[in-house]
Formats: sequence, structure tokens, C-alpha cells
Amino acid sequence: MASMRGRMLFVGLTWAVLSACGPNSIDDVGEDESNESDDISESDDISETGGPLPEAPVLELSLSPIKQFDFDWGAAVGAEFYQLLESANTGEPYFQVGGDGVELKTSLTVPLHFRLNASYKLRACNENGCTESMEVDVVGSIASAVGYFKASNTDATDYFGNSVALSADGSTLAVGAPLEASSAVGIGGDQTDNSALHAGAVYVYERDGMNVWTQQAYVKASNTDAEDRFGASLALSGDGSTLAISADLEDSSAVGIGGDQADKSA
Repeated sequence: MASMRGRMLFVGLTWAVLSACGPNSIDDVGEDESNESDDISESDDISETGGPLPEAPVLELSLSPIKQFDFDWGAAVGAEFYQLLESANTGEPYFQVGGDGVELKTSLTVPLHFRLNASYKLRACNENGCTESMEVDVVGSIASAVGYFKASNTDATDYFGNSVALSADGSTLAVGAPLEASSAVGIGGDQTDNSALHAGAVYVYERDGMNVWTQQAYVKASNTDAEDRFGASLALSGDGSTLAISADLEDSSAVGIGGDQADKSA
């Protein structure tokens, strides 16, 4: 049997952005709202009154452990508020993301594949106008923002990642490995067993408030048997509280709900 290790890359970036509520508040801005501001790609340092502009801020981009862009900057002399600008792709104009804010940091949430070539600038502003930072590119930082998931009992030809389900709130992830070979039953059984070839298993992960993923459950069928392919397909409820799992080669002749799981005549 050819050796293969199941893998899955889970991609995504998590962000919170400055709100459109004015200089003294912060709010979340989603993908649909991020490009509502006027195109400001042509803007240079601007003085609206002839008075002194703030000094140019220095924008820095760092990454949380999984899937989050974090921006921070030092206080710019003369600045009263700040504006984060985004160019979603190479050559595209810059637009303000969210509203004006007074804090010296923010985080950005957006699917990674939407921002592979994005770049960002920061404007430091006062009543006289705004001064822009140098641009910061996402390119070169992407790899560090990609989550990497493996089974808790990785083995050759288990097909980990053959099926995937993510809850609508993004907090629960289920991953199927339909060729996993443990003969364990139920939840939390013996993962080291390899006596039921292609029985299948499902792994459940949860994300905490710090955006850190951990495995919460190792799930097997209640009537585990070789070649059943438990985990061939999956579905999760919106809040991640309910998981549905198929075993497309299970062979009981029972009908309906609650039948004889021990039967193998079909």
C-alpha cells in the first residue's frame, strides 16, 4: 500500500479594525465594508490649513499564532487620530479600512486567499491634514499565518483531511480520516490501535478566545468495523454543537433509527 500522510492546511486571517464611529471608538469591519471609503491611492502628505502636519508614522505588521494580522505603531508627534489604508492586491488603489481611531494598534480579520498580495499604510492625522507611513506588504509574512493541523494519531494512508466541516461561527472544525484503522468505539478511545483497516475516524478541534486551536475529541463509530469509512463526509451546525458523520460502507441491514448495529448482512 502506497504510503501517504494526510495533511490539511487551514487558512484564514482574523482581524478587528478601526470603526467608522470617529476618532474615539473602535468597531469591527467585515469584508463587505472594508472598501467603502473613497480611493485615496493618490494621496500624499496633505495640509488642509497650512498648519503643521503630524510626523510620518511607522507601521509594523506582525502575526498572531494562527491566522491574524496585527498592526501596531508608535505615537506620531502631532497626530490626533490614525487611519489604516489597504490595497487588496498589487497595483490596486488604497482605501481606508474602517474609521478613524486613536489607539496605537489594531488587528485585521479576512480570509487569507483574499489578501495574498495586499499592502497597508497608516495615516497620522490632525486638523491640518494627514501624513502617511511607508507601505507594509503582506508578501513574505503569509506562511507564518497559515495554521497546520495533523491527526493526534497520524499514520500512513489514513486520509486525514479527506472531509472537512467548519462551523458558521468559525470556532469548531471537524476533520475526517475515513481510512484510519483503530477499532476503538465512541469518543476518546484507543488511538494507537490499528486492527480495523479503513474503519475511519473524525477529529474535532476548537478555537479559543486567543485564536488558538486545540483538539477536543477523537470520534469513532459506535459499531466500528473495518472498511466502514466512518468520516467519509461531515457536517457541523452553525455553532459547532452538533456534528453529523457518514460511514458510506457500513454494512448493517437495519432500517430507520436505533436498529441493530451489530448486523453485517448488507
